[in-house]
Parts: sequence; structure tokens; C-alpha cells
Amino acid sequence: MSSVTAYNRRGERIVLQAVGHGMYEQLDSGGKGTGCLVNLKTALGCGSLFTEEQHEKYLAKKAKRQGK
Repeated sequence: MSSVTAYNRRGERIVLQAVGHGMYEQLDSGGKGTGCLVNLKTALGCGSLFTEEQHEKYLAKKAKRQGK
């Protein structure tokens, strides 16, 4: 199965593995499933998870704010 990297609101990296029908299971640091299922499309749409590109934009804005 394919895996996807996303970030939560705290900026923590989360690895998700496809389980079917748009659903993904969160993996722990050892690569085993945690039982936490996520509808990735919905999570990205409501802002509870972010793509790598969105996370990088956020970090750039944060650095710019702190640099002032």
C-alpha cells in the first residue's frame, strides 16, 4: 500500500498508509498501524492536516514574522 506524509496543526510529521476508499491509517514511528483512520480529503479540506507544501509555506511565514 502507498503511504502519504502530512503534518498536523502542531507541525508534527504524520505518516499515513492507504487502507482503501480514501481512508488512511496513521502509522507510529515503527511503521505499524495505530488504528487511527483518517479520511485524507476531508482532513486536508478542514485544516486538521496539511500537505508538505502547505507546511513549508507556514514555516516560511513564521520565520518571516519572527525575523521582524
